Amino acid sequence: MQTPDEIKKVQGKEDEQSLERERPIEESLKIFDDMKRGMIEEGKATLRMKQDLQSDSFNMYDLIAYRIKFTPHPHAGDKWCIYPSYDYAHCIVDSLENVTHLSNRLVTGKWVDGWDDPRLMTLVGLRRRRVTATSINAFVQGIGITRSDNSMIRLDSLEYHIREELNKTAAHTMVVLNPLKVVITNMDASIMDLDAKK
Repeated sequence: MQTPDEIKKVQGKEDEQSLERERPIEESLKIFDDMKRGMIEEGKATLRMKQDLQSDSFNMYDLIAYRIKFTPHPHAGDKWCIYPSYDYAHCIVDSLENVTHLSNRLVTGKWVDGWDDPRLMTLVGLRRRRVTATSINAFVQGIGITRSDNSMIRLDSLEYHIREELNKTAAHTMVVLNPLKVVITNMDASIMDLDAKK
């Protein structure tokens, strides 16, 4: 069993992985059962998936699937004291709800340059479009959280928050691209104090 700090320390270092990675299946199942029954303290054990330690992405290094949380669940109450991690549960929920991820097909089919293509509504795509974190956070707070399966978020809602921040932070400049020469013939010379650069 490793603490969160110990797990972070060895991520990406194959030769420093926990010996518990090779623990017999029966022993792992026994510890997991103890976790489910609340016999292990919070933060003292996690269930990790055996994944690819050779991967270029540290997200593939034995991610945490379940951790102990002695927090009542809104629906199940105190029935459970183990909870799945977001990384583990997200793909399962998408599969159960038949989420097909059109963006994934766009990337794998080479219709776009990658996940950071500015045409995609991914975080990296938005950041490549120079959308600031402040705008994205304001957008997320503005739409809130819904349990509705039929909710649709309009793109102009995001664009509104982008404009709002730009109005506060961006320098505003006006320029004349095609100036016309104007001759003023009826103006009093005493008030001819114009600064065309301003």
